[in-house]
Amino acid sequence: MIGLIVQARSRSTRFPNKSMADLDGKPVIEHVLKRCAAAKTPELRVLAIPKGDPNEQKFIKIAAKHRFEVWAPDCEPDDVLRRFYLTAREYHIDIIARVTGDCPLIDSWIIDRCIGDFVINRISIEYLTNSFARVHPRGMDVEVFSYGALERVMHCGDPRYNLPEIADAYDREHVTPYFRRFPKLFLHRDLAVNPMMEGHDARLCVDYPEDLEFIAKVYQACKTKPHNEDHPAKQHEPHITGQYPYFGVCEIVKALKEHPEWSNINAHIRQAG
Repeated sequence: MIGLIVQARSRSTRFPNKSMADLDGKPVIEHVLKRCAAAKTPELRVLAIPKGDPNEQKFIKIAAKHRFEVWAPDCEPDDVLRRFYLTAREYHIDIIARVTGDCPLIDSWIIDRCIGDFVINRISIEYLTNSFARVHPRGMDVEVFSYGALERVMHCGDPRYNLPEIADAYDREHVTPYFRRFPKLFLHRDLAVNPMMEGHDARLCVDYPEDLEFIAKVYQACKTKPHNEDHPAKQHEPHITGQYPYFGVCEIVKALKEHPEWSNINAHIRQAG
């Protein structure tokens, strides 16, 4: 089964309760889930939250509107690696697509491209992402990996797997650094992208209030635009536009090129994870 797992929690040290912060009248997490729900390739969508999260009931209510399951496995809130493993095991997910709950402008098209590329190359890879050679703005990040690879990392100290044991809490909080650190053990692939059409160095993830201020400007500029309206192949391939209900990376990049001053709002922030 192909499953999309979105991680979210209420307790954030940098921006407390950011999942419920308002963006155009809806919580940030609702924007994330509705965009993930528009992706066509996942067979199951799960919102994975820490057990006992203060906003658990709010998460459940929002998730139900967008056909998401909610799972709160019994593990430490910062052990997101274990949260993903237990969620994938519970729902028998073989191919896992990972999106974080602080990306309210995530493009459904990119999710489908990442999953599709992973499936096509499944025999030769265990991990695929669009964030190695970064071309998409931050906040468009998607990672796809196999359950088998995730299970090996979870049991990396077991002699059967012959893998170095996880020694850093960073690996557990951010799920996939272990894959990246051992690319020969977990063969990976970068998503092919068009840097002229999709490229922009911008932060579209919500870690600080300034990020949300910046994203709100982008959202207002793009919210009425059709998805892939400005795709250069539209004239020759008319089916390429209108397949998704929300604007995407092409429209965002165009808006940012028209308003470069917006990036000053959160340009001083450096990515923590």
